[in-house]
Amino acid sequence: MKEINVESYVRRGNGLILVEDLDPEEREAFACWLKETYLNELFRGKGRVVLKKEKP
Repeated sequence: MKEINVESYVRRGNGLILVEDLDPEEREAFACWLKETYLNELFRGKGRVVLKKEKP
């Protein structure tokens, strides 16, 4: 079986950056955005998911 390699990129400014190259805070923010977007699409018309921001 042939191996499949996948790379994920995000847009920053005018360019694309590999998700693996994001710093830990940026990766966490990206993961939270993905989860929020996914859950809001899953529950569209039934409810809304909003992330709770932690105070420093």
